[in-house]
Amino acid sequence: MKKAIMFAGIFIVAFMALQIVSGLLLTMAYTPNFMGAVAKSSQVDFGQMNIFSLLLIALLSSATAFVITKKWRTNL
Repeated sequence: MKKAIMFAGIFIVAFMALQIVSGLLLTMAYTPNFMGAVAKSSQVDFGQMNIFSLLLIALLSSATAFVITKKWRTNL
């Protein structure tokens, strides 16, 4: 039970950290297009999401949590 709780905690921290890093990178790479914004001023799209990036971040988070949990267990 202790190992599962530690895995879940590490997973949550890793997932949030990767989401923040991903958001920062996307924000730095964004270049607004003001000419296109004028033509589309009446329609706003919310909730567009790329499921592949979410799955990739979840996979990296679970791998990180697995490795840290294994290393923590061997050190004890």
